Amino acid sequence: MKETSKRLIGGILLTLAVLLLAVLCAVSCHTNGGNEETTLPDTIPVVPDDSGSATSDTEAVTDPATETDTEQDTTPRPSAVVFPGTGTPDYTRYITATRIHDVLAGNDALVIGLKAAKGYRCAELEEYSADLVEVTDGEVLVHADFVCDVYGVTGSSVTGMATPQAVAGAIGKKVLVYDHKLVMFFDGGETLDTYHDLYTLEAMYLYMTDASEEDIVNAFIDLPDRISNGKNNAVYYTAPDLNLGVQSSVYFAQMGAVTGVAAGPRIVAGEGYFMGDETNEANHTVVRVLNQQQTVTAQFLAFDPSVRGGVQVAAAQVGNETLIATAPFVRHDGKNGDIRVFDTFGTLRMEITLNPILEGPYTILTGHFVAGRADETLLVLSRTMTAEGELPMLLVDLADGSVISRNTLNCAFALPTAEGLTREVAATVRTVTDGTEDSVILHFKAMQAVYEGNARTGEFKNSGISLPDIATGVYASANPGERYIVTLPEIEGEENRSFVVAYDNEGSNNGLLDVAFRENVFYTARFWKDNDDTYVSAGSFNHIRCDLGNGVMGALNGASSSAKVEQVFDSATYASYGFGVSNDFIQAFRTSHMFLEPCFTHRWNKIPGTRNLQNYVNSYTGAHDYISIGKNGEASEYLELDSSFYIGTYADGILDLAKLRLYPLRSFLRTMAVEFRGENGNPEHLVGVSPVHEHEINVPGSVGDYNQHMIQGFRLYLLQQFGSLEQINQKLGTTFASVDEIDPPRDSGRGEWDLYQGDYFTQWALYNRYIVSKRIIEAYREALIAGYPPESISAHQIPEGDAVSGFLGQADTRLSPIDVVLTCGTAYGGTRYGYIVNSGDNWINVANRAGQWNISIGEYCALQGNVSGAYTQLEYMWKRGVRMLHHITFSDEQSLAEKGAIEQLAEKNMPRPGYTGGTTSSMGVSRDGVTYNIIQIGDGVGTNGQGLLKSVTAAGKWEGTVYVVPFHSYVNITTLEALNQPMEGCTNIYSTGILSPFIKNSDMVELTLRASYSGAGKAFVRFSVYNSGCEMPASVVEFELTDTLSPYRYVLSNQLSLTNAEVRVEFRTADGGDETGLRIENMLGTLQQDSVGIKFLEKRRVQNKSKPHIGGVTFDLLDREVKR
Repeated sequence: MKETSKRLIGGILLTLAVLLLAVLCAVSCHTNGGNEETTLPDTIPVVPDDSGSATSDTEAVTDPATETDTEQDTTPRPSAVVFPGTGTPDYTRYITATRIHDVLAGNDALVIGLKAAKGYRCAELEEYSADLVEVTDGEVLVHADFVCDVYGVTGSSVTGMATPQAVAGAIGKKVLVYDHKLVMFFDGGETLDTYHDLYTLEAMYLYMTDASEEDIVNAFIDLPDRISNGKNNAVYYTAPDLNLGVQSSVYFAQMGAVTGVAAGPRIVAGEGYFMGDETNEANHTVVRVLNQQQTVTAQFLAFDPSVRGGVQVAAAQVGNETLIATAPFVRHDGKNGDIRVFDTFGTLRMEITLNPILEGPYTILTGHFVAGRADETLLVLSRTMTAEGELPMLLVDLADGSVISRNTLNCAFALPTAEGLTREVAATVRTVTDGTEDSVILHFKAMQAVYEGNARTGEFKNSGISLPDIATGVYASANPGERYIVTLPEIEGEENRSFVVAYDNEGSNNGLLDVAFRENVFYTARFWKDNDDTYVSAGSFNHIRCDLGNGVMGALNGASSSAKVEQVFDSATYASYGFGVSNDFIQAFRTSHMFLEPCFTHRWNKIPGTRNLQNYVNSYTGAHDYISIGKNGEASEYLELDSSFYIGTYADGILDLAKLRLYPLRSFLRTMAVEFRGENGNPEHLVGVSPVHEHEINVPGSVGDYNQHMIQGFRLYLLQQFGSLEQINQKLGTTFASVDEIDPPRDSGRGEWDLYQGDYFTQWALYNRYIVSKRIIEAYREALIAGYPPESISAHQIPEGDAVSGFLGQADTRLSPIDVVLTCGTAYGGTRYGYIVNSGDNWINVANRAGQWNISIGEYCALQGNVSGAYTQLEYMWKRGVRMLHHITFSDEQSLAEKGAIEQLAEKNMPRPGYTGGTTSSMGVSRDGVTYNIIQIGDGVGTNGQGLLKSVTAAGKWEGTVYVVPFHSYVNITTLEALNQPMEGCTNIYSTGILSPFIKNSDMVELTLRASYSGAGKAFVRFSVYNSGCEMPASVVEFELTDTLSPYRYVLSNQLSLTNAEVRVEFRTADGGDETGLRIENMLGTLQQDSVGIKFLEKRRVQNKSKPHIGGVTFDLLDREVKR
């Protein structure tokens, strides 16, 4: 950051010279603004302890209870409760190769396939004859003699080529047939089905037919609904397909990064400091763990819900694991520790109590502060000096909680001499790589003085740099030649802008560096020009139908029969689906600002290939597999703007369409990721990327899609939620005699259950919404694993409840959910025509109030005939987070109105409000020769800032790797008091009670407790989720208790809409166990909810349900080797 970007921006009242004089006002090392003239010492004296010397780094302070000397030392000591490590999830366990092994191992399985030269015996892939399976007259036959021989069965009457069912009977095994090409014999163990386990079965077949490595790596993955460490911590996902943390972690584990596009560092983020105001509640202590794609893989409440004001986080490498130390910003009663330490899965590992030897509130840091130690250690300081100017600090061993060394600095020189100044001392870390000890940077805020030194010895030296009077933080820089990054608050006269000051190794700086110019710019796809120097600029909108422009669709154009369609899909490889990106397009991206919308959609343009898919009939079932079907069993078409489209289905269970949707999209995104932020990329040219375009289910005359695969999926969906056919009938008022008879409501007079109203209809509508949400999230996943960070990813959805009837199809039958887009951790966007400013429940306001400040609108027109009306709405949106508009107008009058509105906004040329306005913190990263600083944009901690984390180059530009807002919305915490006593009539069964009438996508329940068992036999703790009184089978998790009091944790991570849900905890004994040996302590349940209004669920006053996160974030890097 050696040069200040020079931008001649109209409308700025201060010249650079005046700005530097008023703001930087270079402070002498010997003076400070507000204090009287003070001479700063070169070093900070260390206060001797009672014995006359500082505590040695080689003598760990132990708990007094373990002292054995004759004279008992009564000096107060810290205490620590340490729990053993139990491991964290390894996401490679869930990739296809591991999944296949886990399914087949111990299951006595044999898998053979059509034209497959290999097969599986148990979990081993073996060479087999390619003629063991054949299809004759549509019937699958297998080589009975071969199968009997494998299983050692002799004398069977089933010989030659026989049906799999007959052979299974002869050998006494179960059998599964997949897609008329794979046959699996097995017994016991996990049972697969051809719907939920479609991707695993297809991956087996790929291995068996010697598919290319490219095809195997790109194979789809069946995601786990439970992730556990197997000992004491588990998360149940009601729909893992809708969780970007699961999606991106598992797929990235299989596919890896795009060549030339480095993955980001893993990050831990805590709610920043905010104690509430007249309209907003104080933060709690929620912590989120972000993976390399910056999506949430774990969330936990670090302290009791009564502890408010935010939480600090600091990560450390200890042994073979990464731990997360947490401390509240405000002093609390110390219950269950002043500092609590967790692993990256949210398992409690340690509680450290420091009071009374060191009173809170604290600042916590981690690093290699003790030379020769492989483990990082924890540094704890008082956040403020004492009235006498003393600053105590402790180094704590994170392996056992013991104190390694203790120092007190005499900082009396830094005490404020003027009223209103603070005794606060901020501390940050400089990570070194030369094997010496990491250094600590102390920032005395009243003096604006900076000292840097050794926490173990207490030796700190004056840095000699002159800080601006308004500096808020001092951080180590990762950039070569730079020593410090200094953050600044929002500057008067420069509202909404974000600056830092970078100091070189000699202590010099080049003035203010704007690190968020990009965020201040408003982009329009029409009516303005591309401009790097103003706050309104052009950003071309690029709608790219990947599903229609790839090699497979080209082949389908010539597939005039169903048999030929099948041949095209059966012979296609991953490469066949490649989407070619032209050199002209790449060159345009290199030289201009672009919003990319590579996508698939259910609206199929009428070309030969889609016509052939429309007419396709499955040769085995006689069904139209690829298209949406109305309630009358007929296909229909979609009308929009006098155009007609075929309607493809979004149903699960159709591998051909999954590939057609996602493989071309994957190809495009990974190609452009290199241009976006590869070695020669320019991230600033990317306005945003939306890999979705108006995903919905909208079949004229029907509510929902009645494709046979949708109906099959609906049956399994109901079984997942209600557990059995009997419960479905009882809860939903149906009378089905078998699961195969379950049919969606068709509003056709078959009974009350068949109406388009009531509980059963609600479930059908929710299932269709779930399927659409699934298509959105899998597209987002593709962008994430290609290298696009979350806040660069937007949507182009029709906001549910805001659809326009008439020229854009039927609004009353449209199922176009957006709640998943609002809560998945990315940016936000949609489509909107019309005038919305008169309704507070409009989708822009609801999203903005939920913390979204990076909103794109893929299709927009105010439908106003005058500039005044168009500008009123444009300004309304500009003030509420809209960053990019793509205008589509329908008359010259509307075009002139929208053009005039853009011109009026451009004339004012003001920086767009949003996440910007000051800077809060910085952290350096160095990986593979690339360096950047992650800067928290916005005033952040203690202010209205939300905490945009952005990787920034030395020139102040976006580097492209990191771009995330860890908390968009306020996290509301409800303590589940019902857990305080057993359920009525039970001794050892506890319930959270009903979690309000319904819980929605992103809602989370966290249960924590401590338990042990000291009796005979065994004891277990069992967790499960109930929906409307029905246990959800996939939710059940059980852990065996040990004789050591240990922490246990269970999380319900909800992605569906559950009604009258509850979580239950049951303690039981076995093998002659006695319940009197059970010990249960500290049971706590919390409902953690993002404050986001959803129109489909809330109906009215939706805006009041939306609340933004306030106070920024604290954060640290979990990948310790890249931190600087």
